[in-house]
Amino acid sequence: MLPLCRDHFKAVHRPLQCERCYASFGDLKELRAHRQSVGCEREPDDMKERIDDSQMDEIEQLLRVRRGLSSREKEQHDTENWFSIRAILFPDTAKPDHPCRWPVTVAG
Repeated sequence: MLPLCRDHFKAVHRPLQCERCYASFGDLKELRAHRQSVGCEREPDDMKERIDDSQMDEIEQLLRVRRGLSSREKEQHDTENWFSIRAILFPDTAKPDHPCRWPVTVAG
């Protein structure tokens, strides 16, 4: 479950974004050129979109330590990490009673 989340975070929630002005870019070449430009001015942090580097570093650290666990231990570990990751991403919200279960199905 959680390795899929990591892939999702990287693919969807990690834009190439200037860490100074928070402009988003389509590729790394554009971002590098922008970083070297003189016209980049600092913007307020509320312009930041999605998951930042420090949040992703914390998430990566949580997802790294699964080796050598039994299936039951992995499930427990994943559940604990789901709550930890949620707290990293949504620090000012109440903790839910249970983690999200994948796949989510919607009744017709």
